[in-house]
Amino acid sequence: MSDQLVEVLKHRFIYVPWGAEKDTIEPDKRLGLAVARKHGARLTFLCAQKSNATHHPELAKVEIVTERSGFVRDGGVVLAWCPTHKVIEKWS
Repeated sequence: MSDQLVEVLKHRFIYVPWGAEKDTIEPDKRLGLAVARKHGARLTFLCAQKSNATHHPELAKVEIVTERSGFVRDGGVVLAWCPTHKVIEKWS
């Protein structure tokens, strides 16, 4: 296992910026699910709109927090995908 992967697995909060060149959600959803499995915790997907997540079958099954609904619970792993300031306020 690479040193970078070992370091990432230590964290519970993963921030994914917008990728103009390519779709960033595919590799990052796998990373988020792997980190959640490693910690034995639930994954919360934090995004601006629910439609950002529901077209991905793996993410449609996890807790989704958006600008208009939900909140981040303690003890889980958070995958924040291109979050807005309004969504980040629910995280902190």
